[in-house]
Amino acid sequence: MTELSGYNFKRQEFEIEYDNDAEQILADMEFKDTDTNADRELKLRVLHVYANRLDERKRRKNFVLERNLLYPDPFEKGLAPEEREVYKRFKVFMRFHSSEEHKELLKNIIEEQQIVKRILDLQEARTAGCRTASEASRYLKRRGRRKRKKVP
Repeated sequence: MTELSGYNFKRQEFEIEYDNDAEQILADMEFKDTDTNADRELKLRVLHVYANRLDERKRRKNFVLERNLLYPDPFEKGLAPEEREVYKRFKVFMRFHSSEEHKELLKNIIEEQQIVKRILDLQEARTAGCRTASEASRYLKRRGRRKRKKVP
């Protein structure tokens, strides 16, 4: 996975960094004794913009490294396919909170989904005439077997 990301551990940098061409704005710039105050001020502003771009590059690199995004997430591996889909949809919100908060959010969302699915299953069993938990459990097991037989 790290080979695909282009990250070099020995140099601790990516092969292609975020905003990889940020240095281009400085390539031909020189401070000369003949520069006017306006020229000097403009060049200093360009340096300030460049520094901001480097800060953003560093922030993004640190985000990837701190969240361990170069490796597959073990939390994701233990999820069912529909839960994995939820996990992928909510990845975009990772930047708004810490890694622990994000995992807790995902766990809660997935747990909520499981509860809603269980409620729907029990409502279906109730509609089918089941009155006890054991009857509902037997009904849902039979329904699961029928679904597995239908799917090739």
